[in-house]
Amino acid sequence: MKFENPNYKLNDNNIFSIRQIEYESLLEKIRQIIIPAEEAGFELIEFGFKEPKTVSGELAKTIKKILVIKLSKNNHIIDLSMHVPKLIDDNYVMINGRKKIPFFQLYDIPIVSRGKTTKLRTNVATLMLFENKNEPFVDVSILGKKVPLALLLFAYFGIETIIEKYNILEYKNDDDNSLYAKLMKDLILYYEESKGYVQDDFIKEIGRFYSKIDIKAKGDAVIYALDLILKTDVISSNFFIKPTILEELVSVINGEIKYNDLDLVNKRIRCFEYVILTKVSKAIFDLCISNSTARQPKFNVNSQAIINDCNVSDIVQFDFAINPIQELTNLSRVSLVGPGGFNKQNVPQHLRDIDDSMFGRICSVDTPDRDNCGVLQSLIPNTKLDSNLRFTDEILDKQPISIPVSMVPFLEHDDQTRLQMSSSQMRQSIMLKSFDKPIVQSGCESLYTKNTQFVKSAKKDGEVIFVNNKYIIVQYYDKTIDLFNIEYRKIYTDNLDFMKIYVRPGDKFKQGDILAESNYCQNGHINFGRNLLTAVMIYYGYNYEDGIVISDRLVEEDIFTSLHYMDISFTIPPNRVLLSLDQNKYKPLPEVDQIESKFETIIKNNPYAILKDVPVTATDFKSIFEEPEKLLAKKNLIVTDYKIYANDWYDNIPEYKDWIESRIEDQKEKENELKKILTSHLSKDEANQYIKDNNLDITSHVGKYKIKGEKVNGIHVEMYALYTRKIKVGDKIGNRHGNKGVISRIVPHNKMPQLEDGRHVDICINPLGIISRMNVGQIFELHIGMAVDKLKSNILQMLSENIPNDVIKTYLIEFIKIIDNTENNWYSEQFINQLPNILDEKFINNFSIIQPPFESSSLEMIKRVKNYVDSKFQYKLYDPIAKVEILNHISVGKMYFFRMVHIAESKLAARGIGTYQRKTMQPLAGRKQKGGQRLGEMENACLIAHDSPINLFEFLTTKSDCIDLKNDYIRRVIDSSIEIDSVDRNDIIPESVKILNSYLTVIGIDKD
Repeated sequence: MKFENPNYKLNDNNIFSIRQIEYESLLEKIRQIIIPAEEAGFELIEFGFKEPKTVSGELAKTIKKILVIKLSKNNHIIDLSMHVPKLIDDNYVMINGRKKIPFFQLYDIPIVSRGKTTKLRTNVATLMLFENKNEPFVDVSILGKKVPLALLLFAYFGIETIIEKYNILEYKNDDDNSLYAKLMKDLILYYEESKGYVQDDFIKEIGRFYSKIDIKAKGDAVIYALDLILKTDVISSNFFIKPTILEELVSVINGEIKYNDLDLVNKRIRCFEYVILTKVSKAIFDLCISNSTARQPKFNVNSQAIINDCNVSDIVQFDFAINPIQELTNLSRVSLVGPGGFNKQNVPQHLRDIDDSMFGRICSVDTPDRDNCGVLQSLIPNTKLDSNLRFTDEILDKQPISIPVSMVPFLEHDDQTRLQMSSSQMRQSIMLKSFDKPIVQSGCESLYTKNTQFVKSAKKDGEVIFVNNKYIIVQYYDKTIDLFNIEYRKIYTDNLDFMKIYVRPGDKFKQGDILAESNYCQNGHINFGRNLLTAVMIYYGYNYEDGIVISDRLVEEDIFTSLHYMDISFTIPPNRVLLSLDQNKYKPLPEVDQIESKFETIIKNNPYAILKDVPVTATDFKSIFEEPEKLLAKKNLIVTDYKIYANDWYDNIPEYKDWIESRIEDQKEKENELKKILTSHLSKDEANQYIKDNNLDITSHVGKYKIKGEKVNGIHVEMYALYTRKIKVGDKIGNRHGNKGVISRIVPHNKMPQLEDGRHVDICINPLGIISRMNVGQIFELHIGMAVDKLKSNILQMLSENIPNDVIKTYLIEFIKIIDNTENNWYSEQFINQLPNILDEKFINNFSIIQPPFESSSLEMIKRVKNYVDSKFQYKLYDPIAKVEILNHISVGKMYFFRMVHIAESKLAARGIGTYQRKTMQPLAGRKQKGGQRLGEMENACLIAHDSPINLFEFLTTKSDCIDLKNDYIRRVIDSSIEIDSVDRNDIIPESVKILNSYLTVIGIDKD
C-alpha cells in the first residue's frame, strides 16, 4: 500500500528541481551579462556550449562542456571561454571521476546591514558604508578605496540633480545625528565648498583617491564601474529597488529600505550562480573596466577556474550518501557558508541560531548543534521561492519539517533536540543483508525516493533495450535514450549500495515505473532497520546509561549483519605472473559471473591471487627459486567484480599469455556490445557523445592505463569484494527517536527476559534514557507496534479458522479507523480504497500502519486499540537467569532499530601513529592526521583506581604517548625474539607517567 499525505505532496517547483531549472537558464543569463561588453565596442563572434575534445588518460574524468565566449575588437579576439561541469541526474556534477553535489547557499539580498556596517554585496564588487565618528563624513569603499559618499554622489549625478533629488538647499535639521543627517550635511558642505565646480571636477576629485596621474580617466572609470556592476551582475540587479547602486545606498541610509538579516524574507537561494555566473560576470566586468580606453584590447581568463572551484570548495561536496535518507538531506541542504558569503569561522553569532522566519521555509529542528547551529540547515521540500529564488511571504504551516524528520513516527512527542539527533542518526544507518519494513511508519518514507539515486524510475513510457551488470538502457517512445547506472556503488568508509533489477531487455514500462532500486528500498519505500521485540527495562546493569543489551539471535540469524566492500586491487609487474588458484586447471583469479549472479567466496587467510617472479633475462635464475607472493584475504570475501588494465606483461608462458588476451577480448566484447546497442538507436556521433556524457567505461585501456598521470608498469587488476560484519559488543545501533547506544552485552536468546507466551525479547533499553531526554515518541511506537503485532496474530488465527473474509476485513478496517487521527480521515479512506479483495497470509505478514507527522494517534486512541486487539501496555516477564518473575511489569513492544556506521572493529586503531607535537610529545588530534586522544596522568590514575589493567596496559603500549615504548612494543609483537631488556628503560617512560611522578614528588610521596 502507498499513502499520499496531502500535506506533503510535491509541487512542480520544489527543491529537487531548482538546480536543473537554474542550469537550463544559464545561457540566457550569460547572454545578458555579455551585453555591456558589446556596448563597450566588442563584437560577440562566438557564443554557446560546445563539447570538449576527447582526452585520453585516467578513468577518472570530469563530465563537462565548454562555455564559448569569443569577442572581437579592432581585429583582436578576446577568448573568455571556460570549462563548465555538466549537470547529471538533475542535481549532481562529475569532477575528476567523483560525483559531487552543489549545496544550496543561503545568501543575502544585495543590501546587507549588520550592526553599524552596511554593505551592498554583488557578484562582481562590494560597496561598504563607513560612518566616521570624529568627522562629519560618510565614506563608501569601492574598487579597493574609501571615498566620501557625498563626493561620489556629486560626481555621479552632477550638482543640479543632487539639489533636485535631495533638496539639500532647504535641508535644516541640526539636531539630527542619524547617518542620513550626516550625509545631508556632507552634501551641503561639498556644495558650499565647491561653488563653480562642474561635474567633471567632482570626477577628478574621485580620481585622486586612486591615482596621482590621469585623474580624470580614473574618476571616469569609477563612475563607469558603478553602472557596470548592475549591468554585468544580472542576478543581483533583480533585487534592487532603485535604478542605481548609489540611490539604493541612500535609500538604506534614510530608512526607506529596511533590512533585517535574520528574516528569511531578505534571503535567497544560490546554486550555480556562485560557481558559474559569478565567474562570467566578473570576467565581463574586468574586461570592460580594463579595456574601456585601450585601443588594443588584451584580456584572458583561467578556463579551468569554474571546474577548480567545483573540485575544491566548502559548498560543493562529494556524494558520500550511504543511504537514501542522507541523500535526500544533501539534496535539501542549504548553507550560510560559501563564495561571497561566510566561511565556517566568521559566521556572526546571532546567525548561529533559529529565527521565527524559518518556520515553514527551513526546518528549525534539522540543523547541527553547537557552533554550526543555523549555519547548515535543511530546506522544506515545497519551500515557496519566487523566480529569483527569493523566499516569498507564503509560509507552509502544514509542512514545517525536513525530509528525515518527517520519517519519525509520533515526532510531536519528541523533544526537538532529539529529533535533530534522530535525523543525524538515520543518515548514518548502514546496509544490512536484509531489512524489515517498519511496522509503524510515518507515511513519508516513499514520498521523495524517486528523486534519489537509490531508485531508478522511468521518466516516460518506453522499452528496455539493454541490461548488464552495470547499466540499464531504455528507449522512450519519443525515441530518446536514457541510461541508469545499476552497478555496486562503493561509498566512503567501506559502505556500499547494490541494486535489485526488475527488468530485462524487451520489457515495456510506463512513466514512473521502478526499473531498479536499492536494497534500502522496497517499491520506492525506504527500509533501513529491523523490527525488534523490545523491553524497556534495566538488565543487570549492562544497559546503564546508553548501553544496550541484545539477544544472540540478532547475531546468529544475521538480523543485524551488515554488508561492506573492500578494494583488493593490485598490480602485476612485467617480471611476474599469476599462478593458478586451482590445481586442476589454470585459474589465476576468482571466477565471477555477474550476469548469472555467481560469485566466488574466498575464505579468510586464503589467497585471491598468487604472484610469482619469472626470469626476464637469460642469466636471471634467482627469480625461479623465489617463493611466490600470496595475496591473502583478510576476511571471508565475496569477489564481485574485477577488470584488468594491461600495459605490459610477461608473454613467455602460454597459459598466462592466453588468459590475459582472452580476458582483454572478453572486456572488449562487453564494451562493444554496449556501443553496438547505442549505435543501433543513435547515430555514431550521438552515440559517442552519449558515451562521453554518461562517463561510460567503453575502452579496455590496453597499453595506455595510468594512475594519477603515471603509466602503470605491467597490469593493473581492479578487484572489489564484499564481506559481512556480524554485530558485536561495541557496535552502535539506534532508533528513529534519537535514542542510540552501544551494544554492551550479547546474551543467549534463551537467557533474555521471557513473555508469558514463551517469546524472549530481542533487546533491552534503559527507561531512564527516555524520560530524561523527553523522546517519548518511542514509547508510543512501542505500544502501537505491539498492538499491530497482536492484530496480525489475531488475523492469522482467524484465517487458520476459515473465518469469512468480509468479517476479517471489517475487523481490520475498524482497527485503522480507531487509530486514524488525520484531517478528514484521509488515511482510513486511502486504506479502504487499496485494501485487496482477499486477505491472505502474505498480506497480513507484510501489513504495517502509518502515523503521519502531527496527525498521529492520541494516547486515548492507543488505549482503545490496545483493548480492541487484547494487547497490554505492560507484561509479566520471566528472568531465565534468576529463574524468577521480574517484580515489576515491563513495557514490551515492537520498535524499529537500525545499525549505525559506528562499528567497533573499525574504531580499534593505534593511538597517535602519525605526527607528534614537539613540545608536549602528544599526538595531533583527529583520525585524518592519524592522531588520537591525550591519555594523561588523570586517566592513568583512574584506570588504576578502577582496576582496569588491560586498558592501562593498552594506554602504556599501543596507545602510549611515548614513541619509543610504543615502537618497542610493536617491534616485539612483530618479532617475538626481541626482549624487553634490550631497550634502554629510561627512554620508554610515558609522558603521562612522568607527570604523575612529578606530582607525587611535589606532595612528598616517593615515586618508587
